[in-house]
Amino acid sequence: MTDPDVTTTESVGDQPADQPVSDQPVGIGPTKGFTLPRDCEVTIVPAGHRTVLVAGDRVTLLQALGGTATVKTRAGEMARLGRADSI
Repeated sequence: MTDPDVTTTESVGDQPADQPVSDQPVGIGPTKGFTLPRDCEVTIVPAGHRTVLVAGDRVTLLQALGGTATVKTRAGEMARLGRADSI
C-alpha cells in the first residue's frame, strides 16, 4: 500500500513529477490486478534471475509478506518485488 503523502521525483503515467502517487485499491487473489506506477526490479521465482517490470505493466498480487510481495506477470511468471517497490 502506498502512503498518500509520498511523492515521486519522476513522472508516473500522466501524473507530473513531485505530485503524490495516487493509490490503487489492491487485494490478494486471482482478480486483484494493478498497474505498476514505476519500473520495478524483480526476482523471477523460482529461477532467481533478475529483470525489470516496466511502469504500466499489469500484475496480479499473489502474496504480501515480510515487506515484499509476489506478483504474477502478464506472461504468467511469478516475480518477487523487493521492499522498496512493495510499499
